[in-house]
Amino acid sequence: MALLRPVAVESESRRSMPLATTIKDIRTWLVSERIEPVEFKTVVGRGGLGFEISFREESEAERFQQQFASLLV
Repeated sequence: MALLRPVAVESESRRSMPLATTIKDIRTWLVSERIEPVEFKTVVGRGGLGFEISFREESEAERFQQQFASLLV
């Protein structure tokens, strides 16, 4: 059963870094960790464009949160 717990990430928290670079960094990390998200979608948040990622396992979401804590909403 898939865990439908999205982890919201907001691009505005790293204004000096373009959104494409942030997404590339996240995708590279996901591949290196062998994590395949259930969903990876672009959203419009209060700070501008961002994205939400849903993981299959709670542990995957926690690892992501630790790695990208500076991006979390």
